[in-house]
Amino acid sequence: MATPSRTESGNKKQGKKIIWWRLGTYVAAGAAVVYAFLVGPLVHLGVNALAMKRELRQISHQEKAKNWAAMTAEMSPLAAHLRAMEPSMARLNYLTVIPGIKAPYVALHHLMLAGGEGVTAINSVLPTLNRVAPLFGFRATAHQVTPTAMTGRQKIQAVVKALPVVVPQLNKVYPSLVAANRQFQLVHASSLAVLGPHTVHEVRAIKGVSNAVINNLPGIEKEIPAIQNILGIPSAKKYLLFFENSGELRPGGGFMTAYAFLPFSDGKMGKILPRDIYSLPNGHYFPPANPMFQQAFGNTISYMRDANTSPDIPLSASNIYQFYHSMTSMPPVNGMVFIDTWFVDRLIGDVGGLYLPAPYNVHITRQNANYEMEYLSEKAGFPGPERKAFIGVMLKELLSKMMHAHGSTLASIIGSVGSSLNQKLVTFYFNHPAAEQFVRHYNWGGVIPTKIPAHGNYLQVVDENIGGHKDNYFIHEAVDTTVVKNSAGQNVATTKITWTNPAVYNGWTVAPYRAYIRVYAPMGSKLIAMTGENGYLATYANATENKTWFGGHITMPVRMRKSDPPATYTMTVTYQLPSAVNVHTWLIQKQPGVLSQSETVNVGHVHYSFNLTRDTVLRLSGIAKGPAKVVSHYWK
Repeated sequence: MATPSRTESGNKKQGKKIIWWRLGTYVAAGAAVVYAFLVGPLVHLGVNALAMKRELRQISHQEKAKNWAAMTAEMSPLAAHLRAMEPSMARLNYLTVIPGIKAPYVALHHLMLAGGEGVTAINSVLPTLNRVAPLFGFRATAHQVTPTAMTGRQKIQAVVKALPVVVPQLNKVYPSLVAANRQFQLVHASSLAVLGPHTVHEVRAIKGVSNAVINNLPGIEKEIPAIQNILGIPSAKKYLLFFENSGELRPGGGFMTAYAFLPFSDGKMGKILPRDIYSLPNGHYFPPANPMFQQAFGNTISYMRDANTSPDIPLSASNIYQFYHSMTSMPPVNGMVFIDTWFVDRLIGDVGGLYLPAPYNVHITRQNANYEMEYLSEKAGFPGPERKAFIGVMLKELLSKMMHAHGSTLASIIGSVGSSLNQKLVTFYFNHPAAEQFVRHYNWGGVIPTKIPAHGNYLQVVDENIGGHKDNYFIHEAVDTTVVKNSAGQNVATTKITWTNPAVYNGWTVAPYRAYIRVYAPMGSKLIAMTGENGYLATYANATENKTWFGGHITMPVRMRKSDPPATYTMTVTYQLPSAVNVHTWLIQKQPGVLSQSETVNVGHVHYSFNLTRDTVLRLSGIAKGPAKVVSHYWK
């Protein structure tokens, strides 16, 4: 047997070395790739994530300590860590091909990009925000031992005075805020469920706040003069404040049960002393009462307490002014503010309830507020001038709690104010044109617009409770409108209103519901038929509102026993729409003072139902053919 030559043996050894060298190279290359595109990015992300966690912990600690300087100092490192994470996230993009990984990865990536843009923008305006930091309880400087004590009124005053400086700086970083918001809106919060429900909730809240800032910031700078004017800068202002009882609906809200003067001077709100509406002096303006009020209350002349006769607040305000200006002893006012009991209920819930001391001795919560207020007003036996004195006591306690609120309580109050403004549970009218234009822009002025987007259809159902009871606390209203073409090709609308009352008769707050109902439609609409009304049928064309309304009186039965089913009643109005009306677009407005109502629209192939809580524009498609859908559902 021949032995291998030395050359052959050397070649074999050399071949093995090459194989091992190549294998080592492949392993090293693979390890380098794994490190570069997996281990390295993950380690880098982990290191920066831990660093961010430390920064956030420090920011939280300094926020609790109310140390503004120390808290803001942590923002720059936080921004640096966020920027440092971007390349690592980009290297991990290939992970999106793995089932179950793509959604959380994409959400985290957008969240990180949004955070980077947002923190950078905030960093740019921190020096300007220093001047408002004390308003939120922070120590203004690192050497200050305790925060500056400020009352709620002082805080409001300081915020208003700081707006001309703070807002322009925010506008400078607006592009960065827009970029951050764009990334925030791409985050599907539910994709972050792996991080826990708290994270999902926080992300959704941040998205909402971010959207609100982006939508409202651009216009605030030009509106600062109007805001300052409203709040008494540079000259003092005084407004008529009306407390409206939502349980007894009127076209402009609820029955105006009490009034007060609301003063503002140099951004500071003065004292509010509510008075019974019946204590107003009689002037020299005595228009005759309409026949319904004569029949219901025996009134032969009208009074200011019944003057909010239109769901268009400027029209109601104009009517109220005719009474007010005829009262020789009343001071001049700069406008009006209307608040209803639904709004007050929300605030009472936000502050955890109120306690009214002797002679009332009652604890008021959001759940019992309406009943207790009605009881104190009508059943507690207080003499006439003092029947509604509790409103002043209650308001003083409520304002005190609101002005000292912080944290989640303050957030709840802000949320309630915002939602109530949007729902027309609080409305304004101002004599000053710029101030009035400001509230109209945000739809806080309760205005019926004369023109509808895209020449669209218009609808509003308005209840006027003339029974004197508080049935509207319990009644739910559903409105169903169907539009069809008649033989001549004209659009005919049928609006059916159904009231449901689950409350049981007590002869006090609950009684047979007597109301005058109006259906507002586009100007030039023609009544075809009305059923369910039992009197005072009318058609009225209002040139100021540019609307036609059809009205009729109803008397609704009442539930006598708990064993009975809820009481229901229906009224139907059929009318022809003007030929120029575009039924693809609708503006549906909610009556001021109404919490919500069910709304259904049926046009061609479209059958759409929703809960109407605020004025809403519907843009419909699929009317002639194809799938039925709502293209958009919004109000400016």
